[in-house]
Amino acid sequence: MLGFYLAYAILALSTPWSAAIATLSVVGAVSGTAAFLSSLHDRRTIGMNIGFSCALTFLLLTFIGFCLVMGIVAATLMLLV
Repeated sequence: MLGFYLAYAILALSTPWSAAIATLSVVGAVSGTAAFLSSLHDRRTIGMNIGFSCALTFLLLTFIGFCLVMGIVAATLMLLV
């Protein structure tokens, strides 16, 4: 929400660009947090740490994509009614 507010109110971007920046900030925050938390473990498991971070980022992007598609379907159905 903070990324959306900063892009919309302070940078005066349009709503779609603000939503895109907010999405990228969420992906970056989750990926950065996953990388930081996985680095707290043993250094010998670096491959598993990278895999964990990448898998979490992939799952987050998949969820965002699913929500985007469901929003498109819902908007289309609302237009038809």
